Amino acid sequence: MNNLQDEIDVILVSVVIPVYNSSHLLKNLFVSLINQTYKNFEVLVCDDGSTDNIESVVDSFRSKLKIKFFKIKNFGGPAAARNVGIEYSIGDLIAFVDADDWWDKNKLELSVKVFDENTDLLYHSLRIVKKNKGNF
Repeated sequence: MNNLQDEIDVILVSVVIPVYNSSHLLKNLFVSLINQTYKNFEVLVCDDGSTDNIESVVDSFRSKLKIKFFKIKNFGGPAAARNVGIEYSIGDLIAFVDADDWWDKNKLELSVKVFDENTDLLYHSLRIVKKNKGNF
């Protein structure tokens, strides 16, 4: 590696998304992932027994994102879905995001830059949006 940026770019991030009947929310999240300045990541969508069209929304973004889709028996909460994502992730780092959230375009880049061998957990402030008018 020639410089620090080259070393950072080889870190694979596994983005784990637990979902349940939230197909109407995924587009904004997926667009925010497509727009990330850091591109070395996989997306693991872990469906906790949804009855809506989650899988078709996921399929519509497969050409733009490296997505793995898992459908599990309904557990009644996001914990089991997150655990499936962790189990099947291949990344060096794991980032959790919920279907009703989206990230600023440099979220992954900034997170990867500050993460080092002495870091176990990274958290940061968030911005609360009360009402989404239109698309992301």
